[in-house]
Amino acid sequence: MRSMHRPHSTFSAPGVVGVLTELLRLPRRGAKGRGRPVGLVAALLAATFAVLMVPSAAQAASVDPADGPLYADGVVRFSGTCASDPGVDYLDVDLTFSDPAYDRTGIARVDGTTWTAASGSLGSDEALTMTATIDCGDGAGPASRTFDLLAPSLDLVLTVGTEAGVCATTTSIEVTAGTPVYWCYTATSLSGREFNVEVLEDDVDGTILDETMNGMPPGGTLDTVSLGIELTTTPDADMTRTGTWTVLACDGACYRSLDATATATVTVVAEGSTTTTTEDPAESAPTETPAPPAAPATPVVATPNFTG
Repeated sequence: MRSMHRPHSTFSAPGVVGVLTELLRLPRRGAKGRGRPVGLVAALLAATFAVLMVPSAAQAASVDPADGPLYADGVVRFSGTCASDPGVDYLDVDLTFSDPAYDRTGIARVDGTTWTAASGSLGSDEALTMTATIDCGDGAGPASRTFDLLAPSLDLVLTVGTEAGVCATTTSIEVTAGTPVYWCYTATSLSGREFNVEVLEDDVDGTILDETMNGMPPGGTLDTVSLGIELTTTPDADMTRTGTWTVLACDGACYRSLDATATATVTVVAEGSTTTTTEDPAESAPTETPAPPAAPATPVVATPNFTG
């Protein structure tokens, strides 16, 4: 029956030790070749014992790299392997951080020679490093790995274009006066936590999202177009739009938040003006029309003078 929890254990092989002990007690035979020298037997058994007791480097315990970006405000999940089945369901994992205030002992769930662990919720607003150390108790010694945890943040982009129902890819455009333009806010969570409340305000429409509960999981994205919100203006002069998006984690009271600000601009140009001119090199050069030939000159005839 497997033990439920063993923080640390040591490898032993009493059977091998017993055999070695008994063989070393063999009486020394005579010198007439009727038996092997005890020294040779001991050397052979010692070599065998060393092979059995020391695991190869390929079997060493390990802590594997974690998937994706890791954030200091969430839960860090990681895994690894033991050199052999430790015979327990759980092992302790020592977690040490660049800020000792976060140091703790985690629990790894063991399944054969593999294990999985989690740090528990961290809640830091600053970047951290976390070193995880585990001893499977299989003779391979402790294994460790250091993880870089990013500071959480919210990424916000405001784009503007002339097509309705889509988020443009440009943050500034030029249009003629009276052209409708369409704005789109896109927020992306760079955090290990889930946020469930959103607030969006800007200097044109005021409050756009008023503590709405759309939900944003770790790494999730929301945008105003996909939320069914159309933000449009028809500028007659240059304009700039600036907005701030805030996400909050609330359970009764709100206990965590992230926010970001973004800006986009529209420049109004004169009707018919062009901002850039690109000449197509494939166009042929203009053909010159030859001038018409000059009219022939009228001959001058001399009139004889008969006066005399």
